[in-house]
Parts: sequence; structure tokens; C-alpha cells
Amino acid sequence: MIQFKFAQWTPDQAALDGPGVQDVQNVFPLTKNSYSPIAALIEQGNALTARCQGAATFRGVGGAIVNFAGDATKLYSYDGTTWSDVSRTVGGAYTVDPADGWSFTQYGDYVVAENGTDAPQVFTIGSSTNFSALTNAVIGRFGMVVGPHFVALRIAGSLNKLAWAGITTLTNWTPGIDLSDDQELFVGGKIMGGIGGEYGVIFTERAIYRQNYVGADPVFTFDRITEEMGAAVEGAIAGYQQAIVFLTWDGFYIIRGGQEIAAIGKQRVDKTFWETVNQSFLYRVCSAFDPIRNLYCISFPSVLSTDGTPDTTWFYSLSADQWSKGTFGIEQLFSLRTQAGYNTDTVDAVITNTDFTSYSVDTALFSGSGRAALAGFSLNHKLETFSGTSLEALIETQEMQITPGRKSKILGIDPLVDGGVPSISLGYRDRPNDMLAWTSYSAQNQIGFCPFRNEARYHRARLKVDAGGTYNHIMGLNPRATAGAMR
Repeated sequence: MIQFKFAQWTPDQAALDGPGVQDVQNVFPLTKNSYSPIAALIEQGNALTARCQGAATFRGVGGAIVNFAGDATKLYSYDGTTWSDVSRTVGGAYTVDPADGWSFTQYGDYVVAENGTDAPQVFTIGSSTNFSALTNAVIGRFGMVVGPHFVALRIAGSLNKLAWAGITTLTNWTPGIDLSDDQELFVGGKIMGGIGGEYGVIFTERAIYRQNYVGADPVFTFDRITEEMGAAVEGAIAGYQQAIVFLTWDGFYIIRGGQEIAAIGKQRVDKTFWETVNQSFLYRVCSAFDPIRNLYCISFPSVLSTDGTPDTTWFYSLSADQWSKGTFGIEQLFSLRTQAGYNTDTVDAVITNTDFTSYSVDTALFSGSGRAALAGFSLNHKLETFSGTSLEALIETQEMQITPGRKSKILGIDPLVDGGVPSISLGYRDRPNDMLAWTSYSAQNQIGFCPFRNEARYHRARLKVDAGGTYNHIMGLNPRATAGAMR
């Protein structure tokens, strides 16, 4: 019996005898031959005063975990329950351009926040109560750490320029002193972002550079690793371990090891993405990696969003090399860490007498395990996590002629789902150029299949799994069919 297998999502391909499914909604692509449920986003805590324009999480040298976010005028920290204003106390409100945002970078126990307009702000984990201006620093839009140097990208007034502070310092930015210096990238145009580490990867509009740390003068060398290929959207750049996903004008790519570049959306989703996204609001695109599921996640406004509010989220699995999408938007994506340890109010549960304990103040009992999760901000400017019940899922198969050369009678379809409440709608037509017709949804009966009485030459199906169901894998559909008429 022919089976509708739920292969990868390939909306760029023709539906008839295509290599993959035509539509997926509200499922993760965690394995090559099945899809998994997405839990509903649940808001937590209080709202920021305006749209979130950047967020990040860090663990300090002593083990403390901090989460920061920023909007157009303020910076915030999160204590696991509440977002508190930790903006500078001198200098007034920040003035973040609506088309820009906050970039947060850790350097030891320091967290540096940059937005391209205001003086860079610094917060010391474990001692600061508010951000404050970083002394003598250049104004950059993005930050990263390469080797022992803090690097500021897209310097104010020089969109193709970067600068780095002296070795193991944040306050010495005088070129030539303590190995600090700057560099103009003459090919590629405006710097769009960068990811640091043992080496740096710098994205411009039309080129990508690898920034190599060599130690002594000249400190860094810069190798241009692409010609006429750069980043089209700042917010689409996201890195995880040795992989960076980015978006060009012809689609999605991944770069590994700072030099090996591969297409991940060609003949699958690239064409559909550029037809779906509202290109008037590319500055509202945001992305991040899910640290648990190894997923690249990107949220953006579709052409249906006339004001730029994100309303669509896509997912790409690095391990399965597959895509899917959610029918919801996220204001800002980031990887959240929560402080899972005890505090002064709850430690009595394990230490009854603090005068007689062998526990060190540095123990993970207090600092916490730092549980990681994909998180974001809702359109209400509140923190949200994927912690609700499963969303309604929908998968639409490719179209096929089940009985070659003639019509097929579909008597029923078995949904291959290991839980939940499934139902199926059948699409059918006699000629590829006819308008596709759809039946109403048929519920699964006690025998296990969704009954139909339909005869046509070409068929496809939509499987729907109700919201709130419990299951792990949606694998495919198995039609119960017999040969029909020749005409």
C-alpha cells in the first residue's frame, strides 16, 4: 500500500509527486521522518515598557546567572520572576533607533550592551545594580569577543569599521596601546553582525570575513571567505557551537568552522520565505538557537502583517536538516537560562543550621544548574516560553496518483500518530490543472482510520491533530484505497 510519508517540508517544490510535504504548522522538525508537537507560548512576569529590541543570558565567573533585555529607552534584568529597570542613572533615557536594537556581550564578569547610538553600557555580574557608560569606549552596534579582545562592530559614523580594546581590558581603546586598534573592511559594505570565539566571523552586506587572532602586532588578520555573498538581514544571524546560520538575498546558509558554507534552504524553503516575509520590515526579523533541541529559530512579519509585527516563526533542525513553521510570531527570540538553585528564603529545606554546614557559597546548590530554554517576548512585551500544552498541528502531504493511470477510491486513511486526537481532510481533483477541492475533516473512528468515500485521479491529505493532545511523533498517513475508473 502506498503511504503518504511525512518527509521534509518543501514548499518550493511542485505538489504533484513532490519530494516532501507541502505545509507544516506548529510542529518541530526534530527527526527526518516525523514531526513533534510545539507547546504553546506562555507569558511570564511583568511587561517591558515597550517593544523588546534585544535580550541575552549569561553566567558569571562565580556561577551567577543573569538575563538582560532592552527596549527603546531602558535596560532590564530578570530575577526569575520580575523584570527590573537597570538602566543607567546618569545620561537620561536611551535612544535606540527603531530599526536597530541591543547587542549584549559577555567579557568575564562584565556584560556590555551596545545599540549603535548611545555610549556602550557595562554591568558587572555580582556587584552592579545598574548599567553605566563604558569608559573611553567607541560606540558600536554589535559586540563580540575574539581571543582575549573585546571587539566592537559597525562603529558610529563608519558602518564598515570595527575596533577592539586592548588585551584583557574594556577601557583602553587607543589604537596602538596594549594591542588595541581598528580596521576598516573595504569590500562588502555595511557590517551586519558578527559571532566571536577562537576566531571571529564578520558579516557585511556583500562579503563575509574570518577574523583570525595572531597575538602580537597586527593582532588580527582578516580573510574574506566569500565574494558577493553577505547577510541580507541583521536579525537572521544566529550562532551555536561551531555553526552560524544566516540569510542572503537568495536564501538560508550555514557556515561551519568559520569557512565551510552550505545552502540549507535551496529548492526547499528559500523562495517561499522571500515571498512570505514583509520586506518593508526586515528590521523586525529576529532569530536564536534552541539550546535543547538544536534548532535554528527565526520569527518575522509576513506580508499579512501591515505594521511589521512578527506573525510567523520558522524552525530549522541542524541534526535532521529539515524545516517547519509555527503560525505565531515572537517579538524577540533568545536563549534563556534560569537560576535553579536555592536562595536565602528556600535554603532551609536542605540546610537547617547555616552555622554548621560544609557547603561552599560557590556550590551549584546556590548558584543553580542554569537550565536553558528557548524563550522570547510576546507582542505584549512579556517574557514567554514554550511551556503550555501542544498547539493544533497541521501537515499537508504531497499530491500523488495512488493508482497509476486511473482514478482511486479512497475509503479511509490511517493517521500514523502516536497519540493525540487526529482528523483528516482529503484534497482531490482529476486533472493537475483543475482547482483542488477539499472534503470536510473526518475524525478517526474506533477501528483507527478516518473514513471517506471519494474517487478521483489525484489526491493529497491534511492531517490535523487537536490542540492539547499528548504525542511524540507524527509520522505519516496510510490510505485505504482501491483502483477506480480509467476516466
